[in-house]
This record gives sequence, C-alpha cells and structure tokens, in this order.
Amino acid sequence: MHDLAQALRGYILDRTNNHPLWAGRTVIFSDAFVPGEGEHKLLHFVRSQRLQPGYNDNTSHCIYGADADLIMLGLSTHEAHFYIIREIVPNPDNKTCFKCKRPGHFASECVATPEEIAQDKLNAVVDF
Repeated sequence: MHDLAQALRGYILDRTNNHPLWAGRTVIFSDAFVPGEGEHKLLHFVRSQRLQPGYNDNTSHCIYGADADLIMLGLSTHEAHFYIIREIVPNPDNKTCFKCKRPGHFASECVATPEEIAQDKLNAVVDF
C-alpha cells in the first residue's frame, strides 16, 4: 500500500507541474495512512468547504464507490449537485441483457440486431 501511495503522489505531482489541464487545480490526496474512512473524510471536506466565504453553491461533487451508505452520506451534505457513481455487479445466475431485454446473456454478449431489438420493443408495447 505504501508503494501505491508513493506512486500516486508522484503522478499527482507530475501532472500538476507538467500537464496543462491540471494547471491551477488543487489536488487533495488522502490515502490509507490518513486516519478515517474514505467516504467520511471526503464528506468532511465537502462540508467544510461550504463554510468558506465565496463558496459556489453550483459546485459539483462526485464520489465513486461500492458502499451502499454513499447514498445516505451524499444526501446528508445537502449539496444540490452531488453525484454517486456505483458499479453494476452482475449476478451470473440471473443474466438479462439490458439492450434486447432477453434472458440468458449480458449486453456484452448480445448478438441481436437493431431490427430485432426494435421489434421486441414494439411487441412489448402491444403485449401489455
């Protein structure tokens, strides 16, 4: 974990010094060596920013994680633009394609043509 943290620090340092899209950005890196759970450290930072003079209410915040408590923690900030990105973890026993809505495969394995998908959508409307 120490090697990963060192590599990330080096990457951030390189990007902020040498990449034009990172110029003028503030990057806060809080790894496992800073006590506390990641989500709570981040939300503490978001809340403390709200107290700063000149805080822009239209600031967007985005968290990526798999913990279910992220939704409640995000709501507790009362931020208007707070986004949570979570992975969809597929259940291998319940394969359903989100493209064609047919069971037995995932979208990455789908071989249905656009015409078949359109026909299935039409049939779904008629069959209700």
